[in-house]
Amino acid sequence: MPEHLRALVVILAIAAAVFHVARPVALDVVPGETFSRWRTAWFGLTLALFLSHNFWVYALLLVVGVRYVARHEQHLIGLFLALLFVAPPASMTIPGFGVVNQLFPINHYNLLVMVLFVPLARKLHRNRSSMRLGKSPVDKMVLGYLAVICSLAFRETSFTGGMRLVLMHIVDIFIPYYVVSRGLRSIEDFRCAFLGFTLGAAVLSALALFEVTRYWKLYQGVLVALNFSPWQFGGYLERMGVLRPDVSVGNSIVLGYVIMVAVGCFAFLMAYMKQGLRRQLGLGLLVGGVIWSLSRGPWVGLCFLYFVFVLTGTRVVSRSFKAFVLGAMALLVVAQFPAGQFLLDLLPFIGKNEAGSVEYREDLLTQALPVIERNFWFGSTNYLSAPELQNMYSGGIIDIVNTYLGVVLDYGIVGLGFFAGAFVIATLHTVQAIRRARAGGDHAVLLGRALLAVLLSIMLTIYTMSSMGAVPFVYWIFLGACVAYHQMILSKPVVEELAERRV
Repeated sequence: MPEHLRALVVILAIAAAVFHVARPVALDVVPGETFSRWRTAWFGLTLALFLSHNFWVYALLLVVGVRYVARHEQHLIGLFLALLFVAPPASMTIPGFGVVNQLFPINHYNLLVMVLFVPLARKLHRNRSSMRLGKSPVDKMVLGYLAVICSLAFRETSFTGGMRLVLMHIVDIFIPYYVVSRGLRSIEDFRCAFLGFTLGAAVLSALALFEVTRYWKLYQGVLVALNFSPWQFGGYLERMGVLRPDVSVGNSIVLGYVIMVAVGCFAFLMAYMKQGLRRQLGLGLLVGGVIWSLSRGPWVGLCFLYFVFVLTGTRVVSRSFKAFVLGAMALLVVAQFPAGQFLLDLLPFIGKNEAGSVEYREDLLTQALPVIERNFWFGSTNYLSAPELQNMYSGGIIDIVNTYLGVVLDYGIVGLGFFAGAFVIATLHTVQAIRRARAGGDHAVLLGRALLAVLLSIMLTIYTMSSMGAVPFVYWIFLGACVAYHQMILSKPVVEELAERRV
């Protein structure tokens, strides 16, 4: 049996187990028919991915299947997030059919955007109750960033090449942000969206554990079956002799980042879940997924997420002290075991192994400063050829493992100002909304705390990684979610939808 079909059997079995365990607690959040539709769609797309043996056949099956499911689905954002990580983000270029050489590259992510989010964006735009574009200061930052990168798309390329990049930016950045910022209008909408994201991440976490323990990358075979290079996301990379899992996101640090965000979503959903044991199992699976991604940026981001979440709640001092004591005790316990010592040795700054990656990031910033100074306002397209950065070759490439640094090198201080400004303003607005929500209901406050923790942890984590694969999709979506939360709290009183209890 071909490798990708053997992998399919494993993936289906593990995913079935995750969905089976998750179902009782998921039904505390969404109706049973919604959960069943999402689960069926997930399995349907996975079967299409592995059995089509052609990317265009898979794309056609995705369009037909997802549009059929969407006709019966009220919570399209939740459906989108549940299906976002079904397939690797391998791209295929749409041919030009004789008009031009080629149109634009397409992958699973932006294909989902075009099938689900583009029609929804058109519907939201026509809806008079939707917030006017530009009303939020975050909108202005995002639009400013888009204006900069779309204008610079035409430098050193043809007009058709520039238009191709503009279209990609609109699909990959603007549409996800716009739909989420206007499409989430109630706590129920947020619940469904967060559950969709969490379910997808829970499956990733379980599959990642299998990859680590069995030393087998489950999605590499299907890339070959679809005529992609099996090495486009890297080979069997290790950390201290242990495989770094990729699953369907193509990179272990992206995997840890995605699951880290899901932990923040789950922190909000736990308030609705009645079955304590399965709730704790879900949290353990997600936290474990961040750990066995073997990626230190998401590890730090997860710790930061937890402390932001605690510090914005009640009984801050006692809970912080309890967290500190439990954390110290956990470190002492795990240090007694070989696996625990392995993880401790990988910790940034205090670990004994692979300190070079931390030093590389420090050196990269130092070497990039004169390059930034020479192209201060709008960056450049050939910054990698700068003599200062030629010293930063590692593994045959110059890896710009810092999203903010990548933005300023590409689009200058103007581009970075708009990019970082969107995050800063969204953070301030979320804090403002949390303060107002304290008079409206516990779940509204909890939602704001989770969003704030997620946003700040994203801001910290992308300082240690480049914007590749799912990374930008996730942060534009959660920027939009913060805008939606701010608008929801300011526009009307928040009423508790379920149990009236202090969280």
